[in-house]
Amino acid sequence: MWTTFVDYRLDPKTKAMSEKNHENRSKLKMPHTCGSKSMARKKHEMELASGKPVSRGVVFVATRKRKDGSYVNDNAKIVSLEANKSQTKSFMTFVLRNLGLESVPPEFADLINPQVHKPLDGLVSRTLGYLVF
Repeated sequence: MWTTFVDYRLDPKTKAMSEKNHENRSKLKMPHTCGSKSMARKKHEMELASGKPVSRGVVFVATRKRKDGSYVNDNAKIVSLEANKSQTKSFMTFVLRNLGLESVPPEFADLINPQVHKPLDGLVSRTLGYLVF
């Protein structure tokens, strides 16, 4: 088993893929601290621990902090502090600007516009603040 792993890691294709992944990770403006855990799983765990629903903003802030409580970088700290102040559409605008985007991509516009939002698969429609962050 160990020899198979070593052979895999020494394979030129694996090395090239690893190098490309390393390069792509370095481009992230606000990396998270979840590792391979999905945001949905993290959110579920936080809801189980607190016993109540957890907003995306709370998950965002929790996943941009290290175990020692420090933020992963300055961008994450600024956005997280802003998230604590505001959970409205203006926060989404702040996040978009911080990421270098001018506006919400059209395919995501219905997620932050309560007039356009329709429940998915019969789920109850949520309020703007809960949908955004």
